[in-house]
Formats: sequence, structure tokens, C-alpha cells
Amino acid sequence: MKTLIFSSNNYFTREIKEFLSLYNDSLFYAKTSREAIKLLNKEKFDYVIIDFVMYKEFKLIKYINENYKNIKIILTMNSDLQEIILTIKNGKYNLIFQPFRLAELKKQMD
Repeated sequence: MKTLIFSSNNYFTREIKEFLSLYNDSLFYAKTSREAIKLLNKEKFDYVIIDFVMYKEFKLIKYINENYKNIKIILTMNSDLQEIILTIKNGKYNLIFQPFRLAELKKQMD
């Protein structure tokens, strides 16, 4: 299997590399979205492991979803971010994207 690891954290990358190398996986690494996209266009990957920390990961996830439907994406994140996502996912929310008109806000409130 071919796996791309996307992280700017050297410790994170090293730990995953040591573990997955026990299973003879072919591992590739990228610290930036540009590096990741370059590798995605060059190699055929089974998995992309993304150390989900900041907004830039959304762009890469969207790129993979739009262009490589067969790649499985694994996101790792700290527990604070996980809690935020679960709260939003399990809550009852209406979203308004900025910029918005005040009439849109009123419509959501009605």
C-alpha cells in the first residue's frame, strides 16, 4: 500500500513512519499542500493521513475528494478540535456564511 503523510510535525511523521514501516508500506511525506498535491499527481496512493491542525488542511481534503475518489483519507486531530466538531455535528444549527445580509439572519431566526 502507498500512504501519503501530510504534517508539518516531524515527531508525528516519524512515529507513523516507524509504525507503518513494520508493514512494508510505501510511505511518502509532505509538509505543505503544494508538496502533497505534487505527490498526489505523481503517485497512486491508497491512503492519505492528514494531521488536521489548521484551515490549510481543508483545501487539501477538498482537492483529494474532487480529484481522487478512491483514496481513503484519515484525519488525526487533537481532542479540542474533535470536541468542537462533535458539538456542531450533534447540535441543531443553521449556518449563515459571511458576508451575509441582515435579512438572511432574520429569515433564519423566523
